[in-house]
Amino acid sequence: MSPFFKIIPSAALVFLGLSVGFTVPAQAADLIYKDSYFDYSLPDSVTKVCYSRKNYNCPDISVKYAKTSQDWINNSLNNRINQLLPGPQAGYQPEAGNRSGNLSDQDKRKLLDGFAAQQLKEIPEDSTLNYQFEVAPSYLGHIGDVELFEINSYIYLGGAHGLGNSEYKMFNVATKKELKLEDLLVSGQQTKFQTLAYTAYKDWVKQTHSDPQSFEKNWPFSMTDNAIIDNEGIALTYQPYEIAPFAFGMPTLIVPYAKLKGIVKPEYLPKPTIQSQ
Repeated sequence: MSPFFKIIPSAALVFLGLSVGFTVPAQAADLIYKDSYFDYSLPDSVTKVCYSRKNYNCPDISVKYAKTSQDWINNSLNNRINQLLPGPQAGYQPEAGNRSGNLSDQDKRKLLDGFAAQQLKEIPEDSTLNYQFEVAPSYLGHIGDVELFEINSYIYLGGAHGLGNSEYKMFNVATKKELKLEDLLVSGQQTKFQTLAYTAYKDWVKQTHSDPQSFEKNWPFSMTDNAIIDNEGIALTYQPYEIAPFAFGMPTLIVPYAKLKGIVKPEYLPKPTIQSQ
């Protein structure tokens, strides 16, 4: 789960006292979520070679899929997971009709087998390094009618370090529609939102770097559509190297709700609440 995201019980969303406050709508949801590992084993042609080499490690592959009570959500999450599966640098590729992510189990295994076999060509016999790949979805909770998910993946090919990736998914269960950042915004307000995101970026740079001007020159701001609503505002998470060096991980910028009135559609903003004694 992303560190910025906090699932808040509905009772905790009520501010006590004599004032007009704001609360993020947390409606009761009937979504049932679980995930499960894909049944995959390395091919014998790979394990035999691994075991025949002294101190040589086999590839490490782990794939999880989502299984919620909503099939249309499962399809979106799992098709995206399929698109993230690595394959060989050359060789098998799924048929063109399957490249949308709608892969058969056989397609998945062929991709993963090709990835595993590639290690035998790329990692020297006397090395203890090994290819690694893992991908898994996670359920972050819901805000109002919007169910929130994250797909995390990691790949390592024997270099100085591996590379992680984090992607958000939002689903409006009332309309049965997957939401993108543009769906949250009032028509014509994209430029204003981008300006707010840039301000959040500049604030983040000031907090994390002693020479903001130099940092921004080397790692300029760019817009991302990897967005999610949370209890503070709209969060934008960047992949490694997008706006910062690898050591900074996956930076998250938050545009607070207080600045989003008239920019974000009302149904995705906190609702004012009249509070009593």
